[in-house]
Amino acid sequence: MQYLLWIIVVVTILLQYFYKNTMLKKQKKAFELENAKRETYLKSLKVEDEVVTVYGMYGTIKNIEGDIIMLEIATKCIIKVELQSLLIKTN
Repeated sequence: MQYLLWIIVVVTILLQYFYKNTMLKKQKKAFELENAKRETYLKSLKVEDEVVTVYGMYGTIKNIEGDIIMLEIATKCIIKVELQSLLIKTN
């Protein structure tokens, strides 16, 4: 009975080890790939691009100052948003 318990413990430890070395590495790689795509997208934005923020606001980029975007959401209504809050480009 004691040997059976040890076998179960060893098999459980081995399964955890293999899970961490295979599945989690694949997930990390996929996350890094998505992150790289997002960074490329954010760097490609330029003035006069129409975008949607994560808050659902549509607007046109009027100025880019580092990580701060001046976004015109209505005529003569300009707000500041962070670059990371932009979701998609609509045009």
